[in-house]
Amino acid sequence: MLSFTRHPRLVRLVIAEDNLPLRQTMVSVLNALPDLEVVGEADNGYETVEVTRDIQPDILLMDLQMPGLCGLEVIRQLVADQAGYNVICLANENDQVLIGECIKAGAKAFSLKGGSIPQLYQTIRQIKAGEFQSIAHPASFPELTAS
Repeated sequence: MLSFTRHPRLVRLVIAEDNLPLRQTMVSVLNALPDLEVVGEADNGYETVEVTRDIQPDILLMDLQMPGLCGLEVIRQLVADQAGYNVICLANENDQVLIGECIKAGAKAFSLKGGSIPQLYQTIRQIKAGEFQSIAHPASFPELTAS
């Protein structure tokens, strides 16, 4: 029987994004970082809730505008579980009302699809270490915002 030991400092991520090319790029980029592992993916809101509940990742990195169930409702359902899910919301625009709604609903951070990978990586590490206060800033995948 095979036994797998997880690296104790490895941050386990679920990526929820309905745009397949973007999701594939996110998985590749994040898996290439030394202490991150994408352990699940979802392409709609309902699947995001199911996958997150099943896998129990350290962090859910989620697009807010997905089919089925909107991102805010996903956050609300997961927060209702009282399981301590850490959510980073991704969006295409810097909508201050939406940012406020995300944080109020229970997201840890709000990031634009157009910022820096190093900033996103730092945010992920800080959330995992418990050193991050809820905040919104641009961090994501600038090479994909032009498409």
